[in-house]
Amino acid sequence: MDFGNILELLKNLTTKIFFCTKKIYQEITIRVSNSVSEKSHLQKFKYLYIINRIIADKAFHKGIYYGCKLNIKNLTALFGNKHSQTSAIIKHLTEWGIIHKTKDAAVGNASARYAFTAKYSEDRLQMLQVDITEASFVRKLIDYDKVENDKILFQLSINIHKLSINNDGILYLTNKYNIHTIDGVLNQKTSHKVSRTYILQDEKNVFLLGGVEFDMVDLPLIQIYLKDFNTSRPDQKSRVYNNLTNLKREFRKYISFNGKPLLMTDISNCQVLLSAAAVKKQYSITSGIGKAGLYEDVKSYQQLAESGLFYEYLIEKSGYVGDRGKFKKDFFSQVFFSKVVNYSMPIKDAFVKEFPNVYLIINQLKLNDYRDFAIGMQRMESSIMIDNVAKKMVKEGRCILTLHDAIVCDNLGDLERAELLISNAMDKLDISPNFKREMLQIDDVTRNQEVFSQYEGYDEETDTAILVLNNRTYYFGNNSIISSALSDPIEIRFLRKKLIASTNGAVNYKGKVFKFCRCEDGDEEMILLVA
Repeated sequence: MDFGNILELLKNLTTKIFFCTKKIYQEITIRVSNSVSEKSHLQKFKYLYIINRIIADKAFHKGIYYGCKLNIKNLTALFGNKHSQTSAIIKHLTEWGIIHKTKDAAVGNASARYAFTAKYSEDRLQMLQVDITEASFVRKLIDYDKVENDKILFQLSINIHKLSINNDGILYLTNKYNIHTIDGVLNQKTSHKVSRTYILQDEKNVFLLGGVEFDMVDLPLIQIYLKDFNTSRPDQKSRVYNNLTNLKREFRKYISFNGKPLLMTDISNCQVLLSAAAVKKQYSITSGIGKAGLYEDVKSYQQLAESGLFYEYLIEKSGYVGDRGKFKKDFFSQVFFSKVVNYSMPIKDAFVKEFPNVYLIINQLKLNDYRDFAIGMQRMESSIMIDNVAKKMVKEGRCILTLHDAIVCDNLGDLERAELLISNAMDKLDISPNFKREMLQIDDVTRNQEVFSQYEGYDEETDTAILVLNNRTYYFGNNSIISSALSDPIEIRFLRKKLIASTNGAVNYKGKVFKFCRCEDGDEEMILLVA
């Protein structure tokens, strides 16, 4: 589908999908149906939108959930009613025991947060299609005029429509939810108008997919399948958020972009690397002599970030035992996102010991508000990835998406162009990025035994999975096996170093045996997982 067709589709779009649960839908419908006023009855969709907002927000936050911010002013502008009416909707949902306030509003700073009560928090989800004839404010939700003034965001909002679910993704959904005619069900979807008798409709006639209930973890995947796309940028300095933002990493293999395998390059240790630039800048300001005499620990901090092995280094120094992803979260919460505190925390303590001057300068950057440092890192990232790289690539006519510190595209040429632009932008900050590339689907050629046989040490009888490395490029074969053993490309690099250092070219890692070999025809390498 080309640009013109997508744009025409968006202009003619008259429906939006809301996510809800059967119990909440029934509760709201029954409560609202007690009113004899049709106008009051049509308010139902405003209640359902609030529910949809909380569900989408909860799906976006993968860790501990603190509640969804509900901004009364913004909701009032969307609904087109009075401020008091919007407040009443939230009050009713609270009084009915559907949601509860998790954090009060900070006047002039932050909106109050709300989450589902225990009664409704674990229910599986269903999908409701709402037409603009049922709720006029839906037009505002699908109105793309507001991003047309931002050419980059507008083009990214067009490009997101080129995402689709591949056959493996469809198989995952149909098997998990026992929907063997999922395409047929979706082709039959129609807008379900409000019953003027105000009687609760049969759920199978109200909800899409025949009323099937699904887990929240699959919500982003379902949205892509249903072509329920979204692209937003809260402000001109923030990140861009889209359907890939909250998609689980292991689900990316189910996605195609422009009908091709999803390709992605992202910056190793990006936030740490950007913080090195910020630390050096702060040092040059406060030292009075520029970057002359820069502390050795600042230099080693930058070098580790540039190598992509900062987290592995700190894991070893802190004695941490556990998942690398969890370590990263704990590192950010104890060092980057935390208030300046004196009490002991294991990861923070190891960081202070290894990088004492880095830690002191980070605290200087938190002086006015501890949140300034983390916000500054994200804005620096957005400036590079969106306002520099994405802007130039969009202008060049390349079809790309952004995923925070990553660029998503469908061909190697665009991937290499993205890396060059990122490198040029970071060179101005006096830092050098290292990239992780991911090809998130494996084509049939890679599985061909003739390709495998080019490698010394490959034995098709025992070697059940393959990982090809070409400098920074990783291609996954039998990726369900590989990904269970190696969850992150950086972990792969760590393993590669161990293999090179080993005497027999084999390493026992996480209870599995890996070995290393090189292609006879060149420098291309691969790591094999031995069955």
